[in-house]
Amino acid sequence: MKQYKITNLLLASLALLIGFTGCKPEPRHEKAKFEVTPTPEDNTFKFDQNGGTQQFTLTTNRRWSITNAGKEDWFTVTPSSDDAKQGGTYTVTISVLPNSGAARVGQFVLKASTRMETYTVMQKSSSGQELAFEPLSVLNELAEGTDRDHAKTIDRDLWIKAVVTTHFEAKQFPFAGYHHIQDAAGNAVVLTLARDTGSPIPFGTEIVANLKGANIKNFSGTVQVEAKGSDLALTPDKGIEPRTVTVEDINSGKCINQYVRLEGVQFAKYQNVKYYDGSYSTKRHTIEDALGNKLTLEIYKNCAWKDKNVPEGSGYMIGIATINISKSGQTFYNFRPTLEENIVLNKPRFSQNEHPLSISPAPAGNTFKAPKQGHAYSFTVFAPDAWTLTLADASWAHLSATSGNKKVDGITLTIDANEGDARTNTLTLSDGTNSIRYSITQAAGTTTQKPLDGGLAAVLAKHTSVGEITEEVTIRVVRISGKDNMNSFSNMYFADSKAGMMVRFGDAKKNTADAIPMNTILSISLKGKKITEYKGTLQFNLSVNDIVSTGEAYFLEPVVFATPEDLIAKRTEMNNRLVTLRDVQFTGWKEGNVYNPMSDKGTYHAKLEKSVAEGACGISAETSKYAPWVNDATPGGNGAITGVFTASGAFNNIWYRTKDDIQFTNPRK
Repeated sequence: MKQYKITNLLLASLALLIGFTGCKPEPRHEKAKFEVTPTPEDNTFKFDQNGGTQQFTLTTNRRWSITNAGKEDWFTVTPSSDDAKQGGTYTVTISVLPNSGAARVGQFVLKASTRMETYTVMQKSSSGQELAFEPLSVLNELAEGTDRDHAKTIDRDLWIKAVVTTHFEAKQFPFAGYHHIQDAAGNAVVLTLARDTGSPIPFGTEIVANLKGANIKNFSGTVQVEAKGSDLALTPDKGIEPRTVTVEDINSGKCINQYVRLEGVQFAKYQNVKYYDGSYSTKRHTIEDALGNKLTLEIYKNCAWKDKNVPEGSGYMIGIATINISKSGQTFYNFRPTLEENIVLNKPRFSQNEHPLSISPAPAGNTFKAPKQGHAYSFTVFAPDAWTLTLADASWAHLSATSGNKKVDGITLTIDANEGDARTNTLTLSDGTNSIRYSITQAAGTTTQKPLDGGLAAVLAKHTSVGEITEEVTIRVVRISGKDNMNSFSNMYFADSKAGMMVRFGDAKKNTADAIPMNTILSISLKGKKITEYKGTLQFNLSVNDIVSTGEAYFLEPVVFATPEDLIAKRTEMNNRLVTLRDVQFTGWKEGNVYNPMSDKGTYHAKLEKSVAEGACGISAETSKYAPWVNDATPGGNGAITGVFTASGAFNNIWYRTKDDIQFTNPRK
């Protein structure tokens, strides 16, 4: 089978521009535009193994062309251009041949004047298997035993989907073909292109690639993969937001090679200090936060802004959290900014232990983005002195505290569920002299996400007792259990929009939860897997290696129940699924109650009730001894609880994932 081979999109764009040379001028009275209907999800046209055709309507006001980016011979797009007209409406057909091999992917580029859009064509394998993307964390395992001088070749199909997080034009890295990439789960590695092949890939470009045949090595603590530019499918302008972290986070190795944002930092030395001077490959500066934590910032010798002086003030920086392990085995954690404009130190300098006005962790782009089902955000407020928090609209957003003095931990911003149009709000932090505005956005409640039917319900309907699954079957599910309140490291829950399952990992370790991402579609082949029974509940016995991340983000919405009676009535259907139960509270609550009073022994089942008068409702909230908050005080109010519902024998329980899943913010009944 022809391997995945797609020409670099920058070259494709150049070819398209050349192709238009000699054509009559475009009309200038109207901006170039085009519309594709129906627009495929994620710009991807999907085909099964039998191939076939799909059509879309193209409406444009310019001459247009379509280029098969990788010159693939298994699909065609017709017509591919219409130079004779100045726009109009066209029917375009994608024709895909039957597939006799592995799943495959190709791309085509649609261009109308200066506008360009990339579309992906994806086809299942001959056996009906969809393309399965693996997390970049797999590369860490493959790189074991290698070093800077001893690489090895990846000898199996290994598909990845990741986004470029570096700016080659900033010249902050060894050479133009050196790219940090990151997947949807936050795993990050370095992808390099040979210095004499392939063009550098712009920031925010999504890469899809089969890494079979690529060289891989661990270079001083960083996994590096060398690939050919012609083996990469590139979709520009996908974008990525930095993860807000602290200096301590980087120094403790929690975000190696990730794209991050540091709040409340400044250069320790700044008077007449250039970004770069000297003869070494990098110059190392010390940056610091107001709590006295320090971190090394690296500027490469070819940096585009190396001759400028470092800024005097404090503020934020965006870049890559890097690692370097010396030949003697000593580990150094560093920070490397990727653009000069990502160093924003426009606030006054602070003295140690006098933190500037800020929220930590700050939301990306100073915007709290809430899903339609609502959410709760916890943060710390820092201020030189007294401060206030103010909401522009307090009818659907709520604060656990609106004022304080200097540093205050545990402030909660709660966003209600949205049943109407998309909406915005503003949160203002002020110390009387300075203020910071944070935006709040929430998705429309009327917008529906396509349900995920990953085939789990059909499996459960066929396999109702213990035994072994003998048929070929692959399910697509989402992990719904969190890692902080797990019953054990060996148990986990997965679900699609129709059913849920409990999984038992025989090879589980403490890092199992980190290896399997949340909010990402997972592909699991079940042939040969055993089903056993635990306390009346069927469980699937899997290995961690059986779970393959597709890289597709998916937020499984909980099924909402207004009363305990409604949930109990559907206990069989809802078993092992994500639910939200409204208008309940803890039974027998009093001041000083904690989440798990028997934390040294095991799981605590806290009974729920609709009101004191009605008493226990037959459903409990479960808190594991592993939960970090076992000794924290429980809320005494009434409200909603979200978690995995489990029906075991006569018991009905909700395994909530974090404290934020319990929103008992209304008055107690």
